[in-house]
Amino acid sequence: MLDRAPTKPNRYAVYDDAHNFLRYEYHERADEPTQAGDALNKATLLSDATAAKLNGVKTPNAAFGLLSRFHAGLGNEYVWSKTKSPYVLSLGTTQTGGAWSTFTGGYYADDVLVNSATGEITYVNPQAMSGFPGTTIVNKYVYPRIGTSVAHLILSVTVSESAFSSYAYKDYSSTRLTTLYGYVNSPDSAAYPPSVSDGYTYTALGQIGSNAQIATGSYTGAGTYGSGNPNSLTFGFVPKFIAINGKGLSKIGTVIFVNGATKTYEEYCFDITEISGWGTNTVSWYSDHIARDQANFSGAIYKFVAIG
Repeated sequence: MLDRAPTKPNRYAVYDDAHNFLRYEYHERADEPTQAGDALNKATLLSDATAAKLNGVKTPNAAFGLLSRFHAGLGNEYVWSKTKSPYVLSLGTTQTGGAWSTFTGGYYADDVLVNSATGEITYVNPQAMSGFPGTTIVNKYVYPRIGTSVAHLILSVTVSESAFSSYAYKDYSSTRLTTLYGYVNSPDSAAYPPSVSDGYTYTALGQIGSNAQIATGSYTGAGTYGSGNPNSLTFGFVPKFIAINGKGLSKIGTVIFVNGATKTYEEYCFDITEISGWGTNTVSWYSDHIARDQANFSGAIYKFVAIG
């Protein structure tokens, strides 16, 4: 919406009955109000901030037309989740290894880069291990670990002559990380994804009136974690979205599960290794790290909401 921008404020033209111009006059209100009231302008009728929330509509009439969809038939709207799932570097838990004396054939690198679209790992400044590398491989990415098919990030080593008597490491690989960027809706069931990709993945969640169901609740953390001690929530419907709020690693946070996602991560709060059960009314998850990463800190109260 645009305000009128006059070059001659308050000027009016006076004409006779035949529309012959007579003169200009300048008028201002002189009613001495006890209350001035709200001005009729862009700021009070349809500000830019409000228009942006309503798909950039230009006039109050267009805004009311958009809102009427929800007033007259909210259940007719179709909803999609909006996500991105790039590949990222995934590090396992800290582990230790024993004697290691075979070196020829392996490599170590200063850093690794992950192609967010394909998951391909590129090694930065790789060096061949043609002899005993000693402590030079600490904080380096080693691939493959000699005698195995896995890759390690070496954290520390204990050297004995020309061999490692022990070492600490983390396995690493590329994995998809799904991030939710909100939801979009339309009365048209084919509105998303858009004909020209905008880089997001849109997952159809159905029509609000026929499919939307919500459940809320809470649970108390048991202090356990890992694949043998998963958490699970069971609902009276098949959930498409679950949000859990509670104690994370170093602060209170919210972890979000989106339909089809197999893992998720919320910095300084949660690090979920695997999510399973999508398509059923029970969704389970676990973390390989610690109970707080699994949203299962002992005695902590976790509140959740699920939409299906």
